[in-house]
Amino acid sequence: MKYFFINLYIIIIFIFLINKGYSDDDYDDSLSQDNNNLPPDYILNIKNENGTKIPIMVMPAWSAPYNPVLIIGRNFGNVNSNITVFIGRIPCIDVIHFDNKTTLNKTLLNIDFGSIYGDINDSYSMNSYIQDRQYVNALLNYTYRNQDVQIIKCNLQTPVISSEYLKAQNVYIAVDGVLGFVKNGFSYKDVSKCADNTDICNNNGICYLGVCLCNSTIMDGPLCDMKRNISILEKPIISSNYPEIIYSNSNSSWLIKFNELQTIKKTISDSRLLRYDKFINYTDPINKWKLINTSNSKINNSNNNNIKDNTNDDSIRYQLITNDITTTIDIISIGSEREIDFYPGQPMPSKFNIGDLRISITLSNLSEKYQDLYSFKMIFEIQTIIEPKLKCGSKVDFETYDFQFGKGFDRDDIRWISTTSNFSTLYCRFFGKCFADQTPQTCAFDLDEDPKTQDKGDATMFIYFEPFHYNVTAIPDFKILTFVQYPNITIIPCKEFLSKTDVTAWLIPTIIPIIGVTLIGLTIVVFNIIWDNDESLNIKENNNLKNRTKNRRTIYKQISCNDIDDYFNNTNNNNNNNNLNIKQGIGSYFYINDDENNNNNNNNNNNNNNNNNNNNNNNNNNNNNNNNNNNNLKDNIIENGNNIN
Repeated sequence: MKYFFINLYIIIIFIFLINKGYSDDDYDDSLSQDNNNLPPDYILNIKNENGTKIPIMVMPAWSAPYNPVLIIGRNFGNVNSNITVFIGRIPCIDVIHFDNKTTLNKTLLNIDFGSIYGDINDSYSMNSYIQDRQYVNALLNYTYRNQDVQIIKCNLQTPVISSEYLKAQNVYIAVDGVLGFVKNGFSYKDVSKCADNTDICNNNGICYLGVCLCNSTIMDGPLCDMKRNISILEKPIISSNYPEIIYSNSNSSWLIKFNELQTIKKTISDSRLLRYDKFINYTDPINKWKLINTSNSKINNSNNNNIKDNTNDDSIRYQLITNDITTTIDIISIGSEREIDFYPGQPMPSKFNIGDLRISITLSNLSEKYQDLYSFKMIFEIQTIIEPKLKCGSKVDFETYDFQFGKGFDRDDIRWISTTSNFSTLYCRFFGKCFADQTPQTCAFDLDEDPKTQDKGDATMFIYFEPFHYNVTAIPDFKILTFVQYPNITIIPCKEFLSKTDVTAWLIPTIIPIIGVTLIGLTIVVFNIIWDNDESLNIKENNNLKNRTKNRRTIYKQISCNDIDDYFNNTNNNNNNNNLNIKQGIGSYFYINDDENNNNNNNNNNNNNNNNNNNNNNNNNNNNNNNNNNNNLKDNIIENGNNIN
């Protein structure tokens, strides 16, 4: 039933437009207007003869994302006609008559899931696909019943083209040498959706180009459910050498840095699929960046767009001029709350608050070699600056880093990213659009999807600039947001979330008594330890002395006096020297305290005296023995002599 009303609505519009049509007056007036995006002269110079059937559109041209383009009207000739179509200055090629005979039943527009509609399992993508099928079927059924209405189909030569550009361009149709012209006759559908949620943008905003435009400056984020906390924002830190910015609040910090510019000659292929060549290394010391403070003046880029229209803003300009191209990067810190239109025709303005960043990136002054022929790829990084934080437990109740992103037509078309660290979130919006030669154009933003890098809160981003002649400008914006539940959190929590409060009122009166009691207790403990150790050392020393004395006495007793007597008895010479050596040996072997030493000396003297007496006795005995021997010898001699006689 829903699709019946859609088809009925389309048919009513058809009938109204067909009856109205486009008059020759509209054609002549529109053609005479100045337009910077005109087709080649061989199209503009066509002169229609009187009475010829001029190609007209009965309704605006229509397109699913990028390709193909369907144009509904009259006087489009037949299948053998020579048909040329230009949308602005862009040719729409491969023109055919689009009817039931030339349409595939499975995919009516020769497109399928994975290219423009995304995942077939996604309900939003599936609904978009079904609605497009219903729309195309309604067109075909109408042309089947009305033979004078025709549909032609063509493909844009530039695969990545902005919906804003198409809506602003005129459509030129030349059929067999007859030119038809329609002003702003293009309808474009952007199937990009905002972040998944029950209500679009939490009913706090509207979805535009895959990004939520929130209703107020207080609520923001991918779902308009996060808050700004201006009180904890810090002034951005600007590098003086290269385009690098540290953007932070009291909780977290991020580094935004621009690394490199690459280029490639444009082909019909999608710019994101091309292999780019190195062009300029922005961090090379040989490249001297100019740093200009532009805080006290307005900033107009080459496209005449006021990217900074308030002198309260703080702004710095980096500029690098080379022979082939000029790169200009303006860092604008919003100084007052206000609204800014991102692009003409935006359904509602973007709301900015104090401390938000807008970064204007402009490429200009191309050398002739690169004009209109080369695409450019800019590489920049967002890094979470990791600072050690005190954790009050082994488990933190909140993931330290959280990285998310929102896509447009596919995963290579990133519209926003958010990276969370320590209860603060850096939210970056890209929209996928830019200005090229004063015209809204697509500048696809892509993300190097590296899980290891994203787990650290980091991202490497790419900006793809389509060929241009004079200049091109992209203006992403950056905001630091906090959670609604914990807007004033300043530390990593454990089991309870603590708000930032002034602790000086109670900290000093509390901590001084604690320190005093602690010092007194520490002094008592140290004194007791020293006292106990001193007593233990004295007792241990006395015990050691007693043990040594006891051991020495035991050893001394083991020496036998009989052995000493035997020694002296067996020695006939040098008795005095031997006695002295024995005394010295005994004295040097034992060492005891003085009292005991005196006693031992007395004992030793007595023993020595006894030994001397023994020695004297032995000597006397020996003398007696000698005398006896002499007497015996004398008796023997006498006896022998008597015998001789």
